[in-house]
Formats: sequence, C-alpha cells, structure tokens
Amino acid sequence: ISSSDLPDAAIVQQGLLGVALRGTSSSADSIRVYAYGILAHLHESLEAAAEAAADFKAGRQVHLLLDVFRRAVEHPLQQVSSVVTVFLNDVLSVLTRPAHVLYPQVNHFLLARPALDLGDVPMFYSLFNSRAPLTFRQERSWLLHALRRGVRHDIDVALLVRRHVLPMLLSFFTSELADTHTQPLITRILLATLQTPAGGLYLLTKTALLEWLTTQFVRQGAAAAARSVDSSDKKSAASIPVTSTTLLLPLMTLLETALQATAWDELDAVQHHATALQAVNAFAALWTATIQRRSSSISDRAITMQLAAVAQLVVRRAGSICSLLMLGYALEAVQRATELPRDLLADDELKTQQKSRCEANVANARALDCAETVAGSLSRWLLLCRHMEAQKRRFPDWATVLRQVAAILASCLASTATPFAQNGAATSLAHQQRARLALEQLKTVLDQIPTLKQLVLAPPAADASSTISIGSTYGPTLL
Repeated sequence: ISSSDLPDAAIVQQGLLGVALRGTSSSADSIRVYAYGILAHLHESLEAAAEAAADFKAGRQVHLLLDVFRRAVEHPLQQVSSVVTVFLNDVLSVLTRPAHVLYPQVNHFLLARPALDLGDVPMFYSLFNSRAPLTFRQERSWLLHALRRGVRHDIDVALLVRRHVLPMLLSFFTSELADTHTQPLITRILLATLQTPAGGLYLLTKTALLEWLTTQFVRQGAAAAARSVDSSDKKSAASIPVTSTTLLLPLMTLLETALQATAWDELDAVQHHATALQAVNAFAALWTATIQRRSSSISDRAITMQLAAVAQLVVRRAGSICSLLMLGYALEAVQRATELPRDLLADDELKTQQKSRCEANVANARALDCAETVAGSLSRWLLLCRHMEAQKRRFPDWATVLRQVAAILASCLASTATPFAQNGAATSLAHQQRARLALEQLKTVLDQIPTLKQLVLAPPAADASSTISIGSTYGPTLL
C-alpha cells in the first residue's frame, strides 16, 4: 500500500482500513504484522491535517480514530478483541457519512478520550440505553449488530462479562422495549457466546441461561394457547403476551448449543446435577410449547427436527435424572422426526430426494443415539438403582419407555442403506451393529428383571396423547 498510488480516501472507502483493523484481532502473528503496518502507514499519511482536509474530508476523524487506537495498544502486535475492532470498522463507515444518525455520538466518543479502553465494550451503555426519542432503536440495533459479529473467542467474552452485557441482554429480551428486530439479534449474540469455551461456562453457571430458556418456552406455549382459542375468547387471549413464532427456532438452537457446550465437562458433580435439572425443565417447557405443532408446514417440520436434536442431548446429558415421563417424551420426539414423510423433509427450495434422504438419515441417527443411551445406561439405572425412579412400582412406566427404546432399535435393524447418501451402505451397517449391541444390552438387563420383561413384552395400552405407534417387531429380539 505504501508503494502504490492508492489515495487515503480509497483505502478507507474501499474497506482496506477496516480489514486492517480487523486483522489486529487475528491469532496469527504474521497477519497482525501486516495489519499494524497498514495502520501505521495510514496514520502517518493522514498526519498532515491540511492535506487531509483538502483531499479527504473525513481524514481528520479517521486520523483521530487511528490516534486513539494507537495510544491504546500497550505492546507490539497486541491481539485486540474482535468486539473492539468490529466496532472500529463500523465506526469508519459512520465517519465517512456525516448524515449518519450516529455521526455526532461517534465524534463525541473519540474526542472525549485520549485512548480507547481495549478492555471495554465501546459505547455500550450510551447506545444500548439511548434516550434519543427518534433514533434510540437505530442506535441499539447498530450496537447489537456490532456485538453479533464481534463475539468470536474467549477474549471477546471477557469484555462482555466485565461490563455485564450478557445479563442485560437476557433481561432486555423480555422487556417491553424489545421488538422483533432486537430479539433475534440477542439470540445470535448469545449463540456466538455459547460457542466459546468461556462463554458457555459463564452462561450456564452464572446467568441461569437454561432457566431463562425455560421461561421463554413457557411464553411460547402461552402464545400458542392464545392463538388456538375460539374467536369468542379472543378478548381474554389478548391479555397474554403473544411472542413471535419466528423466535422459537432460534431459542431451540440456543438450547441445543447449550447442551453441546464443552462447559459441561468442567462442571463438578453438584453443578452438573443442578444444570442437568435445569436442562430437563427447559425440555419439558419446550415440549409443551411445541405439542400443538403437528402440521406439515416447513416451519413445523423444522421445529420437529430441532426438537429431536434437543431431545437426544437431554437424554445424553440428563438421562439419569429425567423423569420417566420426560424420557418418554424425548423418545417420542426423536421417533416423530424419523416418521416425517420423506417428501416433506426437504424445503420448498431444495425438493430433492437426496436432501430428503440426508435429513432422514440425520433423524434416524438421532433416534438411534437416544435409544442407545437409554439401553446402555439401563444396567446402572435399574440394577444399581442410580435412577431417581428405579422402583418396582414404576415398572409399568419403565415398560412404556423401554418399548419405545426397543421399537427404535428394531427399526434400525430393519433399515436398509440409503443409496443417495455418501457411504450410505457402510453407515447403515454401522447403525445396525450399534442397534444390535444395544438390544443385547437391553435384553441382558430384562433377563435379570423378569417382571419388567413381561411388562415390556405385553401389548401396550393405547395412549391417546401420543401419535407415535409402538410396534411389536421388537418382541422376538428380546425373547
């Protein structure tokens, strides 16, 4: 750049300066060397204020931004948080547009301090709690967009924790000021935070994220109930806050990501037990919120698939403290996903048989994993009495759950390879081997508890609340 004829204005307006600012957040030393070199060159080039004012009207402001950033860097090639560099990159577009709604606030922010605080979230409180009567939504949205793109690593989460950003976002989500634009942005910020090791641990243990999700699913369930009332009762339903149905899938994705977080491996026994209970409660609220969604619409099919993903993880993380009722619901959720019509598994834009079969394979794999987890844990849960409901009087309920497990495993044994999936035959064979082993584990436990085995092999009583049919194909495999 220093040897080219590219003017300073072009370097800024074409995004090269923004790329250099973002480069200072790279974990690679070589990239930060180039990034700091570009910043140093442009800072020197804009040093002459008169020339900058003549050739590039925003030159003074850009030089000021580089100046306060330069003073903030404490050691050579310092890695700067992405939260800060994304903010600075977005500020560049504001400085080059005097008509921008944030132009006065950004200039005041830069002029008010000799150096940036690289350990802070810039302008968070002033923009998030903006009192501007006409522009407060735009200011808050601009900030949330910057945070959404800025949270990538633990160093970024540290800034949010220091300024208590995450608890504020959780509280704001259900406030009257939140709207259909800011709520999805908040869920995406939370999702990005969960995907970092430090962020996942913080959200699970310090902010009660799972309890917060339970509350959101309860609200979604109330909204669904309000929408299903008769027209004569619409007046009473109006008092119930009806949340947007478009929020349910992002919230479910949050729960799935929280259950996948590596932070679970860092919890001690007490924390793990408490967090697992919260996960079960969240799944119970989610099940209630989605129980009415049985149409063949694209959104409801997506919710069915997402519910199966959550159910699989709940059984894996909290199976030993799950009530038998919740275990049954989890197994029903994964079964329901496998029984979606294949022509409905693909969305309107990708109605291909390959796409449909691929999603069917995912659903079958989740069902197998869920059933395999229960079958593999049954010896510990029942024979060693490690489950909260491992009592003989609960055997009829256990039989209902184990019939579901056996039906899933028998279905996997009867399945054939998918010709359209890559390595479909090998995958199907591996699934059959896993299902056969899980059935043997189930049979071993049932042979030691004859009373329970008789209940499992007995014809199941009709359950009006369930739309999943439990076949008898598993009977011979358990005899």
